[in-house]
Amino acid sequence: MRRYFVLFALLLSCSTFRRGEKINIVIPEESFKAGIELFERGKYNEAIKKFKEVLYVTGYGDLANKSQYYISLSYFKLKDYDQAILEFRTLLENYTGLGDTLKASALLYLARAYNEKYKNLYLDISEIDMGLYYAQRLKGMGIFSDSANKVISEILYKKATKLLLEADVYRKLKVDRSWRLYLEEFLRLYPNDPRVDSVKALLNSQ
Repeated sequence: MRRYFVLFALLLSCSTFRRGEKINIVIPEESFKAGIELFERGKYNEAIKKFKEVLYVTGYGDLANKSQYYISLSYFKLKDYDQAILEFRTLLENYTGLGDTLKASALLYLARAYNEKYKNLYLDISEIDMGLYYAQRLKGMGIFSDSANKVISEILYKKATKLLLEADVYRKLKVDRSWRLYLEEFLRLYPNDPRVDSVKALLNSQ
């Protein structure tokens, strides 16, 4: 109650306030509820605005934690993976008192955001290793382990494919030693990859 009174007093003291103007008093619980409703309807940009209202007023506590989580998740749903990564990292690194389920879910979506961000394997994908890092942290919690394993598997497959693509470039350039080195590295790093037998056959045939 004291927080609402202080906010109201600040608004009244604002030099730009004029008689008859509408004063928007934010009630965090109502903004959060509205944000959830917008989120569930797929209106993620509008939902973000409502969740940010909660942060502006509360700044900390369980409601703020949940609001920051949904801001992060909204950006993920919008496929703005760079912003989602920033928001999830902000949640995990700067917010206190996160419950295990909320923390685990944030780690999972953070790992998935790194995985989804790097789809063009012809470009640099070195930061995709951060996805592995967060997925491994999730596994360490013992929550959502199957989902964590799925992300890890997908990222490792991408990293293995990246090596094969690089080997293929050198093979087309007829730089024999280089493409063989890349394929040998593939076999060393990814012995359980389903393409291992094909790579071995290619090496033995040349």
